[in-house]
Amino acid sequence: MCSHYTYKLTWQEIVNLYRLALPEEPPKDLGRPAVRICPRTSPCYARSGGVNSMPTRLALVIATIIVVSPVVAQPDGDWIADQKTGCKVWDPYPSPGQSITWTGDCANGLAQGHGTLQWFNDGKPGERDEGEFKDGKQQGRGVRVFSNGARYEGDFKNGKREGYGIEVYAGGGRYEGGWKENNFEGHGVAILANGNRFEGEFHAGKPNGQGTYEAKNGIVSGSWTNGCFKEGGVEATFIATKAMCGFK
Repeated sequence: MCSHYTYKLTWQEIVNLYRLALPEEPPKDLGRPAVRICPRTSPCYARSGGVNSMPTRLALVIATIIVVSPVVAQPDGDWIADQKTGCKVWDPYPSPGQSITWTGDCANGLAQGHGTLQWFNDGKPGERDEGEFKDGKQQGRGVRVFSNGARYEGDFKNGKREGYGIEVYAGGGRYEGGWKENNFEGHGVAILANGNRFEGEFHAGKPNGQGTYEAKNGIVSGSWTNGCFKEGGVEATFIATKAMCGFK
């Protein structure tokens, strides 16, 4: 049975969640010359900022393999009411067996002001939203706790994560920075469960623009496009797969 959490995530959000919550697959030699990342103590690391800049550049491939079930197109949103009070909130992804309780004020039949919104699926607790609401939608500062233990604290706009916020995943990963329509946007820092770290610019949930990826055995820094990095003989991915980036 799908949870309310599953229904409320977009495909990109699921990619982000899996990418940050699970340990990253280590760099592999995929039929190319031996992979080499400059160790932090080596001369080439100091010269190049971590990327191998020797005359014969060797390929670096940091590949991410994410297995995500396809997401069926969701119906248009609708209002859902607390069965006891009749107070309504906006539900962007309605599904059978869904219900809510709203603890807070109600104005003109809609959740208003500070309160707690608890979602249920077939009577079982799912996502919980706490903070400020306006006309039935979460606005301003708030907290969203997903049914799998992931937790977001930050800004909301029309019920979506937008502005500045921190999301911590049950598997150990986290993201801190800008958001827009539930996706990473602007400057941010993403830390994987294994400690690897990306800091830089995001757009639509993926690295776009300048960014630095730090692994335990080296660093890749430069310009990224849709989660893909390619400069000289160096290739890397973050919140993307080799296939998405057109890498072999």
